[in-house]
Amino acid sequence: MLRLVPGCHRRSQGQVGQEHGKHSAGCAFLALQKDVSELTLQDFLKLDKERMKNMIVSTPQTRQKKISEKVAEIEEAAKCVRREIEHHIH
Repeated sequence: MLRLVPGCHRRSQGQVGQEHGKHSAGCAFLALQKDVSELTLQDFLKLDKERMKNMIVSTPQTRQKKISEKVAEIEEAAKCVRREIEHHIH
């Protein structure tokens, strides 16, 4: 079974631990040395920050795809706002 590693965009087969550690030596979750049930809000926020940093430094193709998706999402939101503004003006 694949499991999402907390604070990481990678998935791990079976237990999160040794196998994930082999492929992700700098994993912030493993560095905490805590069970998921012991994580505090501060831990989750720290892990989320590290996860975002990992996503930013992903491969150029993956990064470009994510950027393009985000741009499309923002452009669509802008169109909706523009329509709302035009509706209220007229």
